[in-house]
Amino acid sequence: MHALVLLLTQIIMGQIESTSTRLTHKVWWRIPIYLIIIGSAVWVAVASAFLWTSEAYPGIVGLVAFTRHGGPLWLLSIPLVALMTALAGSIPVAGRYGLVFLFQTATVVLTLIGLATFQHNGHAALNIPAVSSFLVTLPAGLLSIVTALADNPPVDAPLAFFTFSYFGRLGHLHALNATARRLGWEVEMPRWPALALTATGYYGSGRSVRVVSGATYTNYGPNGPAGYWYHVTVTSPRPLPGFSISRKPVPPEFASHAVTGKVAGSLNFYVMPQYGRPVSDSWMRPFAQWIVSGKRYLRSRRDSVALTPGGLLYRHFNPFRLSAKSGQIEPLVDWLIGIATLLEEIAPEVEQVTPPSNEAFAPRLPYGRISQVDPTQHA
Repeated sequence: MHALVLLLTQIIMGQIESTSTRLTHKVWWRIPIYLIIIGSAVWVAVASAFLWTSEAYPGIVGLVAFTRHGGPLWLLSIPLVALMTALAGSIPVAGRYGLVFLFQTATVVLTLIGLATFQHNGHAALNIPAVSSFLVTLPAGLLSIVTALADNPPVDAPLAFFTFSYFGRLGHLHALNATARRLGWEVEMPRWPALALTATGYYGSGRSVRVVSGATYTNYGPNGPAGYWYHVTVTSPRPLPGFSISRKPVPPEFASHAVTGKVAGSLNFYVMPQYGRPVSDSWMRPFAQWIVSGKRYLRSRRDSVALTPGGLLYRHFNPFRLSAKSGQIEPLVDWLIGIATLLEEIAPEVEQVTPPSNEAFAPRLPYGRISQVDPTQHA
């Protein structure tokens, strides 16, 4: 039963996400959607305050009059919240549609409860303005979900706190954005479909660094299971040997051709020497010590550091949240650069593995330049 509910939830969420992408990626689609939301909210506010009638209370028209005759004062929250929905949808502030969704949801719930209270015994007839007030909130509520899911303001926007795609990681994104801006990196804000903030720039001695922080909300698709993740890529000007560091056991196919080890009790690593180059114990000791110094970055089995076509790639995944501290990525980048520096000591020079440029061979770029293929997606 639990598996069936989970499957239905994923299907419904996938359909809502798909609809939000189709309906809101063009600005002209948003205009009628927003008009429907605002118009329905204004109608609920006016109708509930001045037009509702019930056979249970003959002669009373509207909730304002009803409260004057002894009705509960909380019923006036219906027109008030409806007006706040219309106001939130009208102000030109980035990130307002998450707030609109919250107000619209409250309007739907309060309207339903208010109508039941206004009927007294639950069987008294209501007039058309009262019934229509509830009916118009249903499509408006669905459209508010669509617009809220598709709304991705800058992470430093005043109302970014109400953005759905930032829940569980807004502090992380704030810290990452602030760090990238301070370092003079280029920053690309999250947008559909990846919902990933990307920061790229040079760090330290001129190494290129790329940070991609994203979120996945369904278990289907190229980004793997639902949860929050960020990847950090650090380049090297040398052709580094293959390696990996994680809490998973070293695959047997690599263990037979690599130097392996275990440090800090559960961190497994391997290094594959290139061209038969030996790896001395004097090199292995500082390499293992450096791995231990960064064990806090490899807390789960899904965290890892490995060599990819784009350079050293660090992967982190958390199904629940990303902390604000994780957005301060400078210590992590320093640790990755330390790994790259040690690996470069046992790596050949670029000239030793790069053939000269002539008519038969196109020039090859030094290993570690970021390629056009994004190495930060989940396998």
